Amino acid sequence: MTARRPHGRPNRGFRASAAALALLLASIATLSLANPVPASSNSTSPIPITLVASDFKTLSFTDAKSSALLYAPNTVATTRDVVDGALVILDATNGAVHALTPFARAKWVAHVPDRKKQVDIVLSWSSVWAQLTAFVVDGAQLVPAARVDEAEEDVAGLCAGWNGEGQRVAVLVTKGGWVKYYVLDVDRKGRGPAEVKMRRIQAKFVPLQPAEVPSACTIPSLAPHHALIATGLGNVYDVDFSAATDPSPTPIYHATTEIPSIVSFYLDGDTDTAYALVAENDSALTILSRSRSTTAWYKVTSVTLKPTVTITDVSGVSVASSGAGFDRGVLVVTAKGTGFYYFALDRVLAAAGIGKAGTRVLGEMPEAMETKSSCTACNGHGFCSGTAAAAQCVCHEGFIGASCDTRNPCPCATDRGTCTDPVRPAVCTCKFGYMGATCSVPTVTPALTLRASNRFENKGSAEDNDDPEVYVHPSNPDDSVVLGTTKSKSDGGLHVWAMDGTELWYAPVPKKSGLNSVDVLVNVTVRDAAGNAMGETVDVAVAGVRGKINGIGVWRIDPAAISANRKTLAANRNATQADLAPVLIPLTDFLHEFDKDTELEVYGSCAFTYSPKHASTPADTLLITTKKGVAYQFTVSATRTSANKEPTASLTLARRWTVGLGTQLENCVGDGETGALYIGEEAIGVWRYDLGEFDATEPLPAVPKPTINPTTGRFVVLIGHRTSARDAVLVDATQLANPAGQLHRDVEGLAIYVDQACPKKTRTLVVSAQGANEYNFYTIRSATEMRFRGKVAIQTGPGGDAVTKTDSLAVSSAKMGAFARGVLVVHDDATTVGEDLARVEKQATFKVVDWRDVDRRVQQAGAAAAAGR
Repeated sequence: MTARRPHGRPNRGFRASAAALALLLASIATLSLANPVPASSNSTSPIPITLVASDFKTLSFTDAKSSALLYAPNTVATTRDVVDGALVILDATNGAVHALTPFARAKWVAHVPDRKKQVDIVLSWSSVWAQLTAFVVDGAQLVPAARVDEAEEDVAGLCAGWNGEGQRVAVLVTKGGWVKYYVLDVDRKGRGPAEVKMRRIQAKFVPLQPAEVPSACTIPSLAPHHALIATGLGNVYDVDFSAATDPSPTPIYHATTEIPSIVSFYLDGDTDTAYALVAENDSALTILSRSRSTTAWYKVTSVTLKPTVTITDVSGVSVASSGAGFDRGVLVVTAKGTGFYYFALDRVLAAAGIGKAGTRVLGEMPEAMETKSSCTACNGHGFCSGTAAAAQCVCHEGFIGASCDTRNPCPCATDRGTCTDPVRPAVCTCKFGYMGATCSVPTVTPALTLRASNRFENKGSAEDNDDPEVYVHPSNPDDSVVLGTTKSKSDGGLHVWAMDGTELWYAPVPKKSGLNSVDVLVNVTVRDAAGNAMGETVDVAVAGVRGKINGIGVWRIDPAAISANRKTLAANRNATQADLAPVLIPLTDFLHEFDKDTELEVYGSCAFTYSPKHASTPADTLLITTKKGVAYQFTVSATRTSANKEPTASLTLARRWTVGLGTQLENCVGDGETGALYIGEEAIGVWRYDLGEFDATEPLPAVPKPTINPTTGRFVVLIGHRTSARDAVLVDATQLANPAGQLHRDVEGLAIYVDQACPKKTRTLVVSAQGANEYNFYTIRSATEMRFRGKVAIQTGPGGDAVTKTDSLAVSSAKMGAFARGVLVVHDDATTVGEDLARVEKQATFKVVDWRDVDRRVQQAGAAAAAGR
């Protein structure tokens, strides 16, 4: 990360833990939406609902994310939101677990009830393999029955139920703006096993506001092919899958907070009205309704259950016709980390003035509300509208033609994949070596996997690893190491691995805190108390600390200890911490804490050395990024006094500014030789600021407001647009921000590879996209010429472990050991063995890839793109 080491600049990345999306800031708040959301309906306080003890009950259960009541009145299916997650069927009366089905990263569960009570279907999503799986409830077991593989894993919500035509359906919503619609066909003969077929029939890109992330969905069966989508900005939209073009979502409700869940319900005897229950904060619920005679949704009322019970951190709500001892409708509220709350929904609604006392509440659409289409003009491959004599078809995915009777051409190149699914003709099955929806992303195989060992006291479980960094040894590049953070609050710290995978050291941080990001500054000048150089320099690791401590940790790196530990462990693989020399030595007062009451809450960080305009000496610089879209730039200095063995690091604030559109930031990376700083705005893209064009503390100009496409009503953030070198420029964008963008959200890690073998020292910017587990590569020729080269993914072998939920990354061009042109190091959230759901390692890892393999595959990707393949 420094401009002063000849071996190339090991740059870094950063991963942020899942959190609520920051609201749009003033830079875009004044823009007019093409479809403005309704004004907030929360101006009046919700009606307080007080229930007697017999009308509600609670059940403690940790790690719960969402739940759904099954037919048996005392069972509930739920998910555990951990890397080795599971689907659980448990007794709703006492919490006894009847069955546990391993299903890695199981975050959502949805239930498709059978009105004839023959087949219970539960759906869940695994981001480890990007699979939507349907399970049949067989007694107290969940039996996998059907699945659909997807090319992206950034799902933000899952819902299921019956549509208005009486079909079992499911909907997935993704952070990247895609909404996907599935149909389930169930065939059961007698008491034999149920045969389930599931197919995706539509995938629509839904343009929302910049950085707006869907958070939940529900299927209101009154409209045949509609879904309601809730978002982290508190909006609810109505999406029509049968629309002839990508839907322009219709806003129907706006809350003042994030909406964690939304669910549909019906009243027995009322075949004209569908209801939606919107979960908000502070135990508040808003109820919306729509009648058959209108397309508009209306707010009925808002209620709060707080007088009965206080529920915090709501993560899901569901409704069933009966269950948990309530036979006239039951509402289940799931609180993450706490458990489940069951309410007699008929009593809640009656207290709110909806329905008569004793009216039965239904969790699924009554059969009498179905409006099955009699149109056959679309050959079963499209949505049919109009009369039988003048039918109009909107074809399902994979079919074209006026009658939807022609299969789409296979979108994947023949040398990369095939289309073999007769039901989904445009879906590619990729050959080994390629991934992605059209098999267009080549894969590389890692040379090495880095795991935490049992060698060190307080070693850290490494279950929540996050950010790697490469430190190039100053005298022997073969002794270079990878630093890697653990951000879990129980055992956070900093690991050190040799380039053969041997762990050489571990430095813990205080309990209840973890490390998110790490960077390296080399040759930092040590000064005395008067500011005079003492003829000494140090190399330091700088890491962002989150949790109980909000701040920065600084350690001195001892290269001699690295070399010594490698020799010790080569002679004795069983050497313990007592046999090893400290590689990371805390500086005096090594933890720099920031007041949590201020806006500076550490999220990501990066460090590099560059020369500000008019400066006489380079500045060792630390950048801190935040969820609120604000970056803080500090100058780092080291001071030694006779009283202290180790120097003291000081941070001096140089400036702060709002980056891009002011939404959640992720990683950043600096280029010391050019003074360029690149910052990832999670939902928008990558911004470049040329800090070398400014004095050290000079304010940076704001980014212009995004424009609105008058045809589509979409916000468009311009890529590559700047009028001078002092303007920020968007290097590339997600499709949320610009349809021409090559990035998939979430933008996570950034690093710069400097090719030392090239006379011009060609620079390559590497960006990780968590939503698709891809890595984008850009050639940086100048401040105005940054060209997209291609993208790759990482996979160990056919059917083997692929990098999932990738966060940060690091690169180095230094020759080290077997890596003649350096390495790419990436974070892998879940290490798996094949597709065995029961064999998911709890420990996250870092994968090391030979840069020669990366460069070769990127060149192949670029050549294929130029050839139109």
